Amino acid sequence: DMTVSDDGSMLVIANGGIETHPDFGRTKLNLDRMEPSLVLLDAKSGALIQKHLMPPALSQLSTRHLDIADNGQIWFACQWEGARNALPPLAGRFSKGEDIAFLDLPEQTTVRLGNYVGAIAVNRRDGLVGLTSPVGGAAVTLDARTGKVMREETVREAAGVAPAAHGIAVSTYDGRFNETKSRIAWDQHIVRIG
Repeated sequence: DMTVSDDGSMLVIANGGIETHPDFGRTKLNLDRMEPSLVLLDAKSGALIQKHLMPPALSQLSTRHLDIADNGQIWFACQWEGARNALPPLAGRFSKGEDIAFLDLPEQTTVRLGNYVGAIAVNRRDGLVGLTSPVGGAAVTLDARTGKVMREETVREAAGVAPAAHGIAVSTYDGRFNETKSRIAWDQHIVRIG
């Protein structure tokens, strides 16, 4: 995933660290030697500003999705490619010039997410962060200030998440978008326009 800072000066990049090749479809070729990272680049020059590699114990934690809070804090979400019985941190945050800080989610929340966060979004007005997991069939709302869980919902095939007028909006693979259903199938990549 990639996004741009509010002032347009930085590119914020989540490098998942998973190698694929067209000859092998979507087969993951390097799970034993992944190097996921979070990177800040100067938008004009392309110069590296900051790079965070995952710690060795979390080298199979694929950094996948990003959003930025109004204070410039960068939120990220991950998918675990390691042992299925592990319970790694699946989301975190950092700011320019700071180290990454993983969220300490309750164990039952981490289990519910199924080691896979498919999307993350910040609702700046309400001070909330939304996470979804199609694997776990879950949508989780966090307090953006504290990182604490505010709400957990069961949402079968939860895919995308975006800020809503109040709280977060969740899309699903089978055409649901909050309380409505259509013949349009959504994936994880939704954004609020306007």
